[in-house]
Amino acid sequence: MNAGDSEHNLFGGNHYATGFRAASRRRAVTPMSLKLYNDAMKDLGIRVAEPRDIRELAAMRHHLWPAASAAEHTRDLTPLLSGNPKGNLPAVVFLAETSEGRITGFIEVGSRSHADGCDPAMPVGFIEGWFVKPDWRRKGIAARLLAEAEQWARNLGCREMASDTWINNLESQEVHAALGFEVVDRCVHYRKSL
Repeated sequence: MNAGDSEHNLFGGNHYATGFRAASRRRAVTPMSLKLYNDAMKDLGIRVAEPRDIRELAAMRHHLWPAASAAEHTRDLTPLLSGNPKGNLPAVVFLAETSEGRITGFIEVGSRSHADGCDPAMPVGFIEGWFVKPDWRRKGIAARLLAEAEQWARNLGCREMASDTWINNLESQEVHAALGFEVVDRCVHYRKSL
């Protein structure tokens, strides 16, 4: 599902959307903002998405990939959330949730037999989608979701995590770099109708 550019799809495709800003553009941290951050984070949990989460997860996926409708996302998510992902490689969706039950973001991760720039002899964890709701961005939620996805991949024997983003999406590239990813390839894809 490649979505192209839109105001809601800042990162397109299988990409990260948490509203990260480069360090030079960050707001100053005040004692009050630090307290609000600490209060929000102490009550935040990460859990595996379940079938009961499908409606909200489909809506978040629609914000990330608006080229597909919420109904299409629901159809795609149904087997995954029921424990029967398409294909024969494992996949899972983790949700960030407040103690009041508000879902604030998700990361969808799968295992792949290979990914560009990774050891071809080992399976690799791959981020298929990553999203944090706008009101919850810049609070470390994306990093917590990533940490959970990385542990899941480690438990499957993966030694690497891969992801991708559009070549012109500098903000997403900054986020990936800030969270330890390195660029391994730049590519232009082509197609031709026959």
